[in-house]
Amino acid sequence: MSSNSKHINHAERVKDEMVIYVPEEGEVVEETPLDSNSTQSSLVNINSADATALTTLPGIGAAKAEAIITHREQSGAFKEKQDLMKVSGIGQKTFEKLEPLISVK
Repeated sequence: MSSNSKHINHAERVKDEMVIYVPEEGEVVEETPLDSNSTQSSLVNINSADATALTTLPGIGAAKAEAIITHREQSGAFKEKQDLMKVSGIGQKTFEKLEPLISVK
């Protein structure tokens, strides 16, 4: 059996008794809009997230998570999501994957 993980928010924190459905490869999945509270709570705030939370994001390992935290401590809070590209090792391609999963609030 092969799964299709593109419909899963890899940055969302898993909570006790939470059910995560992973569709099979080729299965048609209907997109359902989330209410604004659900969407906001699943975003990773790059201004307050610790290394553990940052590493839940695709393409962010321990080294990049530490680079984000160091940049944040030295330069202050990120004002816009795009400011994340000022961190060494985070380019346009990585940012495009992260943009829908992060917030700066």
